[in-house]
Amino acid sequence: MKIIIKTKQPKQQGLFACVFAQLLEILPFLKKNNIYPEFIITSVFYGLGRTRNVFPHYVQHNYDYETNNNMEPNMELVNSLKNESSTENCIEIYFEEVYKKKSNHIPAHEAHKLFFEYFKFDPAIYETCKEMMIPYEDKKILGLHYRGTDKMQKTPDYKGYYEATHITLDSVLEILKHEIEVRKIDAVFVATDDPTIIPNVEKYLQKDVIYFTYNFPIPVNAAFHSCQRSEKDKLEMGLSAIRDVIVLSQCNVVFKYCSQMSAFCKIFNPDLEIYRVNKPNYFWLPESLVPLYDQNTRS
Repeated sequence: MKIIIKTKQPKQQGLFACVFAQLLEILPFLKKNNIYPEFIITSVFYGLGRTRNVFPHYVQHNYDYETNNNMEPNMELVNSLKNESSTENCIEIYFEEVYKKKSNHIPAHEAHKLFFEYFKFDPAIYETCKEMMIPYEDKKILGLHYRGTDKMQKTPDYKGYYEATHITLDSVLEILKHEIEVRKIDAVFVATDDPTIIPNVEKYLQKDVIYFTYNFPIPVNAAFHSCQRSEKDKLEMGLSAIRDVIVLSQCNVVFKYCSQMSAFCKIFNPDLEIYRVNKPNYFWLPESLVPLYDQNTRS
């Protein structure tokens, strides 16, 4: 028996925030009921090809979905969820129906185990990350994720839409300078949607700054995913985000702006020491697993 879980409507937002995070939230339910489906998750900004599916371009199944991983699913439940496209040998379920069964909190180690039981990334992605970090194999690395082009409150008294409170880059660099001295950090890895900050980071911290060069158009004051048009640019944009999170997850410590993307560091490496530098106006998984940095009790 094959089971397919597919979106009724394409996902509208980011790869990590809208696709990976929502997939993570349904995994406890799927695992409990022995459901190992083929996922067909369509995305406006990341989907490729005629179907606009994110699989297998960015992430792949880590089991044989043709046989439901050779497991016997809870058929009473599966039959209660199946849609009109189901056949005798293949049951189709809308993702939106399964998402009603989501878990809002999953401990980091459990989330890590579940995510990589169900999903895997192309080994070539890990190889690219490894090559980037070869010169720093024996070094202590601090990771920074700077989310600068959208979603953050513009000023402390800003009244418009935002998902996280305001904090200046200068304030964050001051935090990092202190932590670098105390922790005896050798280099800084930066993941950012605003590469123009790199010279300022290098100048202020006086450390080697490591970062990937983006091979797609960089928008101004807008989210990356809302500005890519070609399939090549969309693919590179998504893969670059995955590479950034993998390298961040391998750092000795990470300081991050509010973002579901960098919050996935805690899923990739549940033992990672990681802090948020600003407060979100939400507590979605996995951002809810990352503590707020407390300058009063810092190192």
